[in-house]
Amino acid sequence: MNEVKRYVNTVERYLHLDRTIRLRVMNDLASDLQSRLDAGETLADIQADLGDARTLADTLNREFADHRDKASPWRWAFLALAIFLMLVLAVNGMTAQTNAASIGIIGGADGPTAIFVSVQYTALDLLYTVSWPVTLVGGYFLLGPARRGPRTRLLVPLVLGGISLLVQLAWFLCSVWQMSGSILVLLPLWVGAFVRSGIWLSGWLLWRTVRAWRR
Repeated sequence: MNEVKRYVNTVERYLHLDRTIRLRVMNDLASDLQSRLDAGETLADIQADLGDARTLADTLNREFADHRDKASPWRWAFLALAIFLMLVLAVNGMTAQTNAASIGIIGGADGPTAIFVSVQYTALDLLYTVSWPVTLVGGYFLLGPARRGPRTRLLVPLVLGGISLLVQLAWFLCSVWQMSGSILVLLPLWVGAFVRSGIWLSGWLLWRTVRAWRR
């Protein structure tokens, strides 16, 4: 029975039909398979007649070519925002290097007493900043290239979302740890840090990817 379910799920994975038609096709296919299995046919016999999952899906896509599922337009918004953020990071990085080159001398007549660099980034801050475009790129793949075809395509948004979530969670916990004050004062600060962390976005990416993987 697991093989039958895997066969049906694989067929659905390769279908490029809109939701309504896809559900109808999959219900008809499941009913047909169950009827043939009850009649004594094996899955191997059925596959020999219908073809493997990819072949059957290609046939169904041709038969219902007028009901093709259009990819989500939101994928371009994810990609555009990711590119924009990466450009901002690149500009900020060059600005930081320029500022770092300007060394301030603090001291008296007897000579310099300290040297400071105007901009500094911790490793966690840098990873957290990069995690935003990484999450957005994962969203683009989930809504675009990975939405149909082999399940292994989902590894891209799965890995990107998982890495981003870990980094953003670490940044959020560090931010909360550094805060001090009463609960009434800290609560809005915690909410603000949570929103800025991006955990909600990477969490959504992982949730949608896992749902697509299990389908």
